[in-house]
Amino acid sequence: MLRDAPLGSFLIRDSRQKDVFFTLSYHAKSGPVSVRIDYKQQKFSLAGNERSFPTLFALLEHYINSPKKSLSAPYRKWEPTLQELCRKRIMDLCNGASLVPQLPVTHVVQNFLLEFPYKL
Repeated sequence: MLRDAPLGSFLIRDSRQKDVFFTLSYHAKSGPVSVRIDYKQQKFSLAGNERSFPTLFALLEHYINSPKKSLSAPYRKWEPTLQELCRKRIMDLCNGASLVPQLPVTHVVQNFLLEFPYKL
């Protein structure tokens, strides 16, 4: 599946190992790679890495924005809707959800933006 996806495409899946919740799979230069996602003390981290994050989305955003650029975009079986693309762009421009309440938009639009306040 990831072999034909653009370089850096990634997905999160249930792990096949009983002691691991999730696995991150991504398309690297060498081909598809899978890494366990550890969940300890209410924080997520990649196996073998001491850096941890309060949410899975925070972990993904960190590695998407890292200088190594191993991850670029989630692998999707479908194209995102125009609304989803707009929300992503607004989250990019606002650098997250903190500025959304200050935007000159209706409460309905603010609620939509805050339903998924990540830059993924």
